[in-house]
Amino acid sequence: MAALAIASTSCSSGQSADASDLIATVPSDASLVAVANVKAILEKAGCKVDGEKISPSEKISALLSAGKDESSRRLADAFLNGRSGIEPSVAVIFRVGYYTYFSGIAADPSALKKVAESDLGYTFATTEGVETGGNIAIAGNRFWINLGQKSIDPKEVRHFTSLDKASSFASDAAAENLCKFKKDIEGRGSIAGLLNTSSIPFEQRAVIQVALQTLYEDPASFWLSVSFDKGKTEITADIFNSKNSLARYLLPVGTVDTGVISSIGGTADAVAALSLPSKLIEQLKKEASAKGPSVFGVYLNALSAIDGTAAVAFGQDGSALRGVVSVSGQNTAALSSFLSEAGLDVRIDGKTLRISKGELAGKTPVADLAGYFKNSVGGVATSVPQGTPVGMAGLASAGSLTLHPEGNSVSFRAILVSADSDENFLVSLVNAGLGESAPAPTPCK
Repeated sequence: MAALAIASTSCSSGQSADASDLIATVPSDASLVAVANVKAILEKAGCKVDGEKISPSEKISALLSAGKDESSRRLADAFLNGRSGIEPSVAVIFRVGYYTYFSGIAADPSALKKVAESDLGYTFATTEGVETGGNIAIAGNRFWINLGQKSIDPKEVRHFTSLDKASSFASDAAAENLCKFKKDIEGRGSIAGLLNTSSIPFEQRAVIQVALQTLYEDPASFWLSVSFDKGKTEITADIFNSKNSLARYLLPVGTVDTGVISSIGGTADAVAALSLPSKLIEQLKKEASAKGPSVFGVYLNALSAIDGTAAVAFGQDGSALRGVVSVSGQNTAALSSFLSEAGLDVRIDGKTLRISKGELAGKTPVADLAGYFKNSVGGVATSVPQGTPVGMAGLASAGSLTLHPEGNSVSFRAILVSADSDENFLVSLVNAGLGESAPAPTPCK
């Protein structure tokens, strides 16, 4: 995301045309393709962008001067002060096989080479019309960076530039939507393609695929969007099927009651919550019984009294907790016994079971963290724990990962709250990336 922040088909002129040109050099079998509206991202951070010229905001300039990571500081300074020759318009990041590439428009290729030679110590050579130095390649007015690698194959880049429409991502139905710039960053990824080229062990990849196929009908890809805003950034992801439609969510869905979460009271460092309607428990019991006796079936029988919101608030070290479970009011004995045997204190309060363990303490009111779960199926919300490394503390003070109904599907939403509520999140991102000292995070509001 940091790389995207600083660096077709029937698209219109200007930035969309730039995005179209870049997408046309992405192979059709790429497992991930994302487009960043670099101009909008920079302007949100307070920079002024006029053609190829960038004027950093006072805040960004101060961060560049004070950054402790010298190599990152030099590169960021070269880009934000217009020395890199990179056009601050759009950028594309894509993954082919085991390599991830960051590509963009080089308005002044010679300036880009100069910065790479002076700041990175690269030496450029030309092969088949492609200039390469280190992990950077330049061909015409375009550049590619092989992220996380020390080199880049000029023959591979030549292949990118020679693609016709049928063999490039421009032929994909998603290409047109990618250059409409509804968000700061948008991308489409193949679930199987990314898993197969990841470093995740085979057994874990299989578990992930089985879990997705249990939750969604024909999960084939995902659509990702990122928006940098004042005080926060928001990331959303939707699961699509092989027909490029939202994949149907296969389990009964309910929404979390934020009032039930707030009733936990007190302060905490994190809250996990989930909507567990009785029809969900009944469906899971039916599916489990169809497969014969199992330990999972026994647990489901104990959970059959649940009907509504279940939530738990944690302290920083996780040793203490306090929570609430909404129940139907019937057959709660098995559930109470199950929770007690797990080492929890259980108290019946009408149609609610209140659970606790130890003395819960934290820095954020549970009622504040409950706000992240509005209209959600469930998820996790947290404030940044005490003792977090300074860079991360400067990046965010709180965040959440929640699931939300979307038609007959369910989407994922992540929110990160800036440590400085008056600052665009990109500034916080640059702050953390350059290793700048930052004040302690403030409580979530």
